[in-house]
Amino acid sequence: MRGIKFFVIFLIIFGWIFSGWPQIWQNPPIPPEIQKARAANYLTNPSFTGGTTGWTLTTFAYDSAYYQDSAGSVKLATAVGRNKTATGNVAQTISTNINSTDTVLLSHYWSKQCVAVNCAEQDIRVEIAKPSAPTTWVAIWSDTSSPAFGSATAWAGPSGLDVSSFFDETGEYLIRLYADIKGGNNASGQALAWFDNAGLDVTTAAVVSVSVSDGVVTYGTMAAGASKSTLPGELNDIQTATNDGNVTENFNIKGQNTACPWTLAATSGNDQYVHQFCNDTANDCTSPPTNYTALITTYQTLATGVTQSGAVDIQLRITVPDPSSCFTSQSVDVTIQATQ
Repeated sequence: MRGIKFFVIFLIIFGWIFSGWPQIWQNPPIPPEIQKARAANYLTNPSFTGGTTGWTLTTFAYDSAYYQDSAGSVKLATAVGRNKTATGNVAQTISTNINSTDTVLLSHYWSKQCVAVNCAEQDIRVEIAKPSAPTTWVAIWSDTSSPAFGSATAWAGPSGLDVSSFFDETGEYLIRLYADIKGGNNASGQALAWFDNAGLDVTTAAVVSVSVSDGVVTYGTMAAGASKSTLPGELNDIQTATNDGNVTENFNIKGQNTACPWTLAATSGNDQYVHQFCNDTANDCTSPPTNYTALITTYQTLATGVTQSGAVDIQLRITVPDPSSCFTSQSVDVTIQATQ
């Protein structure tokens, strides 16, 4: 009678251990990793080499004789006479979208001149129009100094000025070099202003991110030492990891020991379980354990060189402990990591 009673109790306990046993495929809410990429000048023909291709000139003119480097510049000049004024700009649409998370650095050179008498006004600016307001100009740099009359001033200007705070939207921006100048009260008076070598160096934030669909696998109730996979003949629950970032990524994968615990191991045993993965995009996963790799509690390679929006299909396979001392359902979470 004792032997029969022990057998019945064993069956009850065995059923309790393995009843309603779910497995969670974890895609944790970790913020995307953001890094910096190399800066690039987003302006076309920034040094006005050989002309003003890429720019639209209003009142300004190309000046092939005066420049900061080895090519021409753009010039605004008033007429000669008393208190003459001129307003104009040199504009272009920035062909590459700028993101609100980008780092944007402004560089350019300018020169001014007042003829015969000091100028009444020498206001020069660099302005942008945002994607949401393409007709509203916002100054991101300005200089209102007015030099004493005489020769043109030496070339000056900001180098690598951080103007990122002005680019707080993502999309297509416009930029213009603007001048509003006025000569002095002299019959020979004149005001002039030049721009050259404009640069808008943009460093795009590299976003490294991965998502997993559908993100949940339920293995259900299993007998001690049994195996089950996500293959079509069993759970039919393949998982897909997708590169949601804007750079090529590498995917890593790891498992975990459970709360009871069950310990991840290479073979199933006393409170030891095996959890395996197979890259179904790169390999034939139809005949486990062929092409399956045992998960461990630290990251190992799942896939490399996954391009933007690229995806990797993943099959999973579990072999549960034999025997188990855990009397509750166990979560055997799997985590996917993206790196650049």
